[in-house]
Amino acid sequence: MSNKFKSVLRKVSKKIFGNTEEEISDLMPSVKVFQGIEKSNSNEITIGYVGNDIQYENYILELTFSSEPKILFNKKQPLENVSEMLKSNFENLSLIYFESDRVELEEFWKGKKGIKFPRWIECTMDISDSFENLCKKKAFKNFIRKINQNNYETEYSNSDENRDDFYYNFYKPYLAKNYGATAYFIAYNYFNSMKDHTELLLLKKEGVTVGMVLIEYLEEFAHFAYMGFKDGDETYVREGATSGLYFYSIQRAQEKGFKYFCFGPSKSFLKDGVLRFKVEKSCFIADKTFTPDENIFLEFVKETEASKNFLVANPFVFYPIERKREIIIFVPSSDNFSVENAVKMIKSYKLDEGIENWNLVFWENPILKDEDFKDTKYENRVKIRNLQEVLS
Repeated sequence: MSNKFKSVLRKVSKKIFGNTEEEISDLMPSVKVFQGIEKSNSNEITIGYVGNDIQYENYILELTFSSEPKILFNKKQPLENVSEMLKSNFENLSLIYFESDRVELEEFWKGKKGIKFPRWIECTMDISDSFENLCKKKAFKNFIRKINQNNYETEYSNSDENRDDFYYNFYKPYLAKNYGATAYFIAYNYFNSMKDHTELLLLKKEGVTVGMVLIEYLEEFAHFAYMGFKDGDETYVREGATSGLYFYSIQRAQEKGFKYFCFGPSKSFLKDGVLRFKVEKSCFIADKTFTPDENIFLEFVKETEASKNFLVANPFVFYPIERKREIIIFVPSSDNFSVENAVKMIKSYKLDEGIENWNLVFWENPILKDEDFKDTKYENRVKIRNLQEVLS
């Protein structure tokens, strides 16, 4: 954004909307640089973050650093030349995260060395089988065991009193205590606007409501939308209330004739705790139906020991082509890395359905080839790449 354009924007915006200089500045992204100790290997790492989603920024910081990092730079400014400015001013900068949701950014990051990945992926369960057969699955057996231990009972409600109780005394306290600075809260007005196609499931123990979930009924699937526990108390979670909410929600959805049950959005990093929980419950990554198409462009600035350690420790879903989901795993440099190692690693993520290909990325010359996976479960689904191929 040139100075001339900014001047015109100020004049037009102020004339039409009465915007102040501060409000115009708020339209620009925050540009920040952080430095601290990388979580997986205790080396110092410097990263940049460009965008205004403070919760996602906090998530990236928690994923990257072992303790609170130092803030080396923090300023609102236009995107023009941000990358070049950061590189010239911070010699040790290794990675920059750009929130790349807006259309005008598409041109901005073309030609840059990096990878585009979704902030959110949706996880869905096929519940078209009989409920009796579903209950034979390992995930459901765990649900049932927890339910039997606690003698849970259920009630379904859509009263204003129960909805307010859920929003203020279950949902918000639970998110605040469990997710802290990374929590996303839905607005009360939006919550109320969902009333005509949602209902609350109340989970009770000895007559006391210990947990609630808002189930959303959409055209093709039911959605486990928002849950909470009384006063945000995680004692109920440890006792098994989460299992009760999932089990009875799925049962309710099937009673209403739904064949798919959406567990909702998760971060796209494979080791994310919420994603791992859903995958363990037999969910697969599905096409987005209600989750915003919000993406991140991760620019590779400088290869350091810390950035390599971080990427090896944190594989993720990415988009080589729009809407084509693949997984990228950075492989540690080792002459001993074999096909057997690779297959074992891929299997451990339990994400076959919903993923088109697995990309194994070596820092230099790969020691494996695509054809090495012939006669394995992943034949024609593993791509062996070097880092420069991925970034080009």
